[in-house]
Amino acid sequence: MLLANELEAEQCELIKDVCGYFTEDLKVNGRAEHLAQLSYEQALDMAAAGCELVQLRAIEMARSAGLRLVVRGLDDAAPASVVSRDERAAKRSAYGETSTKER
Repeated sequence: MLLANELEAEQCELIKDVCGYFTEDLKVNGRAEHLAQLSYEQALDMAAAGCELVQLRAIEMARSAGLRLVVRGLDDAAPASVVSRDERAAKRSAYGETSTKER
């Protein structure tokens, strides 16, 4: 995140062991809905609630820099989640979490 910010990038892609954010922990509910788009505030709320997909400080840094986050899994064909200032994303409720550790 720091490097992307220093390079004045428009987005930073994070490759994780899951393909982004979901409405619930996939280990608890295998049918949880994938969230294609989230606002920074939604991602911060999820991190504060215990979601370990992206660290709270990294989301705060991205928000401050206006850096779009693309969270995707190792499988390029799987959908990703985009965290940005997009107000449309803020209208959708996302209170669940994914279960992965920050690498």
